[in-house]
Amino acid sequence: MRKYNNKSSGRTKRVSRMRWFWKPANLVKIFVFLSIAFICGVFFFIRSRDFLDWAEGRLETELQNRIADGYTADVGKIDGNILGSITIENLSIFQENTPTTPIISTGKVTLIYNLFGLLTRKFEVKQLKVVKPEIHIVRESDGNFNLEDIFKQGTGEKPSQENSAQFDFAVEYIRCGNGAITYIDTEQELRMEVKGITIVVNGRLNTWDHKGLLKIHTGSFAFNGVEKEIDDFNANFVILANGSKLDNLQLTFDNSELQAKGGFTREESVTAWDGILDLKLDLTDIQRFFNETVELEGVVTAKIAAEGTDSDLDVKTLSVNMPTFSIGTAENSRKIRLADLDVKAHYKHLPTPTFTLSAFSTQISDGTLVGEGSISLENAPEGKLLTQLRQLPQYPFTYAGQWRATEVQLIPFLSMFVQLPENLTDGVGNLSSTAKFSGKSMDVSNFNLDGEIALMG
Repeated sequence: MRKYNNKSSGRTKRVSRMRWFWKPANLVKIFVFLSIAFICGVFFFIRSRDFLDWAEGRLETELQNRIADGYTADVGKIDGNILGSITIENLSIFQENTPTTPIISTGKVTLIYNLFGLLTRKFEVKQLKVVKPEIHIVRESDGNFNLEDIFKQGTGEKPSQENSAQFDFAVEYIRCGNGAITYIDTEQELRMEVKGITIVVNGRLNTWDHKGLLKIHTGSFAFNGVEKEIDDFNANFVILANGSKLDNLQLTFDNSELQAKGGFTREESVTAWDGILDLKLDLTDIQRFFNETVELEGVVTAKIAAEGTDSDLDVKTLSVNMPTFSIGTAENSRKIRLADLDVKAHYKHLPTPTFTLSAFSTQISDGTLVGEGSISLENAPEGKLLTQLRQLPQYPFTYAGQWRATEVQLIPFLSMFVQLPENLTDGVGNLSSTAKFSGKSMDVSNFNLDGEIALMG
């Protein structure tokens, strides 16, 4: 009868199991099994509510870190999964002193992207859809805007490769629907609102050469509590890698029309831009925005051509033409009437801001009035262009000009401004005048006038 050593047998089994474990084929099987289990666990976790709640808090924290002090970000509920499609219920940025009205807000935001693109350090957005984006712009009494410094300014230092993800960004399709923009000027007590805005951008993922459309389907704008429907608003534009181009913008309401085109380019640290604006405005279309007693008549044709950079502005063309114009009130019969009004001017920001009225002419009371002049700041403002333009009224300035009036009918001219006695209404007489003037700021003591006036019966 053969006897077995139990200790030796158990040791043999353990050695056998170890040998089985360390066989390459078995190691591969175990590794594949654990990998699949890990991937499945991660897959179900990132699709779980816990992960989406974590992502929601992380997104809100990241957004809060990017906006300036005094502003608060709020991110709504996130649905979907991180594998390529997420939906954010809403997103808002508030100013802490006005927590009830967001500066920027959206309804549902849907983002579909290529997850594998992240492996090549490229964030590829296949679709970005934003429902009901809204922007509320407020100009405070000090001239500052509520969203001017909403995002933190960079330090100006270029991040190192170790600290920067260096991700490229690409997008294929963007759609923002039913948007609105509200503008409030607290100092002037003005309010404007544009609603029903749709923006569509479409292009290829591998290059920035996207065509876009901005359209207002059923929009309107409000001014001083009076709302005006917009008949048609379309803007076609192109987004390029180093800038953008506005092919055509057209706004139509009643008998008035606005057209614009332009673009900007970025070269190193300088952004250069240019634009042309053409306006045809029937004054009867905007009469409702003024006091009910004001009566306006006339058609304005205007053109502005300008170019500039972050620190410069050059308005090469500013022209206004009106075949006829009249303004008066329903309370009395007095009206200021002009004919063949023609204005040409230009503005140069550097070296010191200077506005030049190169030509002014009009027919008034059967006579002719022509003139020219200029106004210049004594010193150049500092800071960025928008900051400088806001500071213009605060700087001392000088002005100079001249006018010439020829054979203006005196009685009709005076009756435009004052109620004449009945015994003068049938009077006759012509007024002719030439004058040169100059001055400094609003100081009347520095005002100089040298001219002649001739009255002829």
